[in-house]
Amino acid sequence: MKLETSHELLERIRAKFDLSWYGLIDLMQVHKNTVYSWKANHTTVDKRYAIRIAELLEEEPAYVLACLESERDPDHEEVWKEIAAKFRTHAASVLLAMLGGLGVGNPISTGVLSETGESASAPALYIMVNRWRRWLSRPVPA
Repeated sequence: MKLETSHELLERIRAKFDLSWYGLIDLMQVHKNTVYSWKANHTTVDKRYAIRIAELLEEEPAYVLACLESERDPDHEEVWKEIAAKFRTHAASVLLAMLGGLGVGNPISTGVLSETGESASAPALYIMVNRWRRWLSRPVPA
């Protein structure tokens, strides 16, 4: 499995939304100089943008993060490839099945029942998603 570079991920976003490089500024919520550096391959996309890229491409955040980290850490590319492959196949299907089973299409009106039989609240789901995102973006010990 070949991991995508940050430039390739951005090209996929541009193609999906039919954007110019300039259009990425608002979509990614970054400074124009950042986008120009990405375009010219002077810098790679920082891992703090992994969640946003994953949302835009409808990919697993762990897959996007593995792609970005692989580019920064070519000495461990094989490890990042294994991580990306696992998240691109198994985890994505498990997560989608789990979310589909819960009826998370619209978190505000899910009507999901808790273990006690009471309706689960949307804020609890929102907190769970944000904790998951923070967990994915935490620094990895060296």
